[in-house]
Amino acid sequence: MDEKADIVVIGGGPAGIISALTARNYYADKKILLIKNVEEGVIPCGIPYMFFSLKNPNENKMGLQMLEKNNIEIVVDEVVKIDRTIKTIETKNNNRYGYEKLIVATGSNPVIPPIPGIDKKGVYPIYKDINYLKKMVSEIKNQRDILVVGGGFIGVELADEISKIEGLNVHLVEILPHLLVNSFDEEFSMLVEEKLRSKGVNILTNTKVTEFLGREKVEAVRFEDGREIKVDAVVLGIGAVPNTKLATDAGLDLGKGKGIWVDEYMRTVDP
Repeated sequence: MDEKADIVVIGGGPAGIISALTARNYYADKKILLIKNVEEGVIPCGIPYMFFSLKNPNENKMGLQMLEKNNIEIVVDEVVKIDRTIKTIETKNNNRYGYEKLIVATGSNPVIPPIPGIDKKGVYPIYKDINYLKKMVSEIKNQRDILVVGGGFIGVELADEISKIEGLNVHLVEILPHLLVNSFDEEFSMLVEEKLRSKGVNILTNTKVTEFLGREKVEAVRFEDGREIKVDAVVLGIGAVPNTKLATDAGLDLGKGKGIWVDEYMRTVDP
């Protein structure tokens, strides 16, 4: 075993960072270790604003100064296994860490639907990695016709921000009758649509993407009704699913929402 800590936190996103800081607040003398799988994470809610409102994408980095200030050890590695029997975790770099208490804050992964052509160059899921996102923003700014897939919060914010970039044509496609319809009533949704249209966004509701066309790189998109439009880049803003593989591999139960099951005190089936 490489090291043992009183509290090990898996995940360097908002939940992981707040969990580690809260643990330190209550347990000043405990050894706390946080393991994160990327060198530089991002603030998830700020991702759409990396296109325009944040003049420098680095402004959306997830800062670690508070962790360091509170004597929380940080390891950049990927946890690949939890052994609940002997209370250890193993990482991709073949390191092992013991724990007394383990906090699993592994966040979410972007929804990537099985649409033909979705693996082509120029189709961008939203991964929470600063270097990936900086590259995505830079490449999209050099295109002309941009399609955003998904009319929920992230899709609407992405379309709004990208539309502020001079010279870009933005299309926003949503399979449901209105944008944000799962969160607001029709009247409010129509106001949002009107606002986006006033900014030049082409809104396509009641529309389903069936294929991304092109050779190696995406060049067009086909809809269920047979229509096709030219696109140079596609941003997937369809939503996210809980990243539970590590937990399920360790035998932890999932709840109704497909996240890790916990009780009213946030304890799993292995408290």
